[in-house]
Amino acid sequence: MRRAVAVFVCLFTALPAPRAAAQSERSETKKRLEAVRQQIRASEQRLSETAEAERASKQQLQNLNRRIAERSELVSLYQKRLEAIRQDEDSLRRSLRQQQQQLGELKREYKRRATHAYKYGRLHDLALILAARSINEMLVRVHYLRRFAQQRKEKLDNLRAASRQMKTQRRAMRRKRDSVRTLLREADRERQRLSRLRQSRRAMVNELRQKQKSIEQNISQKRASKKQLQARLERLAERARRTASEEASAPSPERRAAFERLTGSFEQNKGQLPWPAEGVVTEPYGMQTDPVHGTKTPNPGIMIATDPQKQVQAVFEGKVTKIDAMPSLGTLVFLRHGKYLSLYGNLSMVYAGKGQTVEAGDPIGRAGTDGEPRGAGVFFALFQNGTAFDPADWLRSR
Repeated sequence: MRRAVAVFVCLFTALPAPRAAAQSERSETKKRLEAVRQQIRASEQRLSETAEAERASKQQLQNLNRRIAERSELVSLYQKRLEAIRQDEDSLRRSLRQQQQQLGELKREYKRRATHAYKYGRLHDLALILAARSINEMLVRVHYLRRFAQQRKEKLDNLRAASRQMKTQRRAMRRKRDSVRTLLREADRERQRLSRLRQSRRAMVNELRQKQKSIEQNISQKRASKKQLQARLERLAERARRTASEEASAPSPERRAAFERLTGSFEQNKGQLPWPAEGVVTEPYGMQTDPVHGTKTPNPGIMIATDPQKQVQAVFEGKVTKIDAMPSLGTLVFLRHGKYLSLYGNLSMVYAGKGQTVEAGDPIGRAGTDGEPRGAGVFFALFQNGTAFDPADWLRSR
């Protein structure tokens, strides 16, 4: 706080900057503030668009997941169909193998009979017929031999037809198996393509999230910059108000001339010291009688009634040795002038800092307001080696 006050005093005592420069700085700050606001609006628009794109990508990702699940289910069904076809093929293969074995047995039997017939003719069948004991038995044996030959021939034909049919079915099942395998490969390729597309969508969603996070950080930075610019604009406005107030409360040419005429030591300027503030003495130095209670109390200085927050100035060059506060006198500033000490009390604002060296006429602070213990005004006192004496004897007569 004291450092800030010291900086304010330095600014106050320096040559004031032109109002045009101050207005130009405020105008430039307003332009920067408006530019930051536009950047924030643009970033918020980009953030909204990015969020919308992320939602759309998430929806697309959900659709892809559903389509991949459907393709996976289709692949599973194709695999089950292939397995069923393989089982049917195995069953047909076993049946065909059995029929081929039966057909082989019949062929071998026919081969034996053909060989026997070649060697012995049809004597076996003829001997069987002739060995009958009667004509009826002979006719029965002839009918039996014909029936047996016919059944063997039908069985052979049936086996051949079943074999041809099973071969046809086997070829059809092979074609069906090849078709299912083709569909399985296509479904698997589609599933892989969708998986790659899903990975791409996931990467896009992650990229959009990173972009959204970056935009949010950018907006946060821009808002912080906006807050700083607003604070700076407020400080500039406050500085302008203070400058205008200081110019309004600046000492008159007569008071400036009074400060400039001071030469020599503090003691040598007795009766020539300028007043710390323009106003009227409402409480003189010495014993004061309470108008209500009638009690008497010593007053070590004088109370000067002024306008609220009137500028208070050092009456002589010196060094700030202490800044304090008392219930009855409010905020106090002590200035050392060699073996003398001047006190400025009931201040509503302090400009000087402890240890600071000030010149005659430098602002110490501002007089009190109705909120201070002594109301609108400044309390002024002089001391030498701890002893107070009447300031009126040291101040220039009016």
